[in-house]
Amino acid sequence: MIDLEEQIIKLLKENNGSLYQSNIVRKLNLPKSTVSSALNELHNKNLILKIKKGRENLIRLK
Repeated sequence: MIDLEEQIIKLLKENNGSLYQSNIVRKLNLPKSTVSSALNELHNKNLILKIKKGRENLIRLK
């Protein structure tokens, strides 16, 4: 099985490199906290940017 971080990267690549965090949660059908933890790991690895847009985060590949 593809690990969650790889799934998120694949999803971003399929969507022109950016998606809102809420869309990632919806598309992966996983709890918000699970997706948030994986996004924090990707951010710490310097693979994504988290851009605050109002009350949402826009996630973008670096």
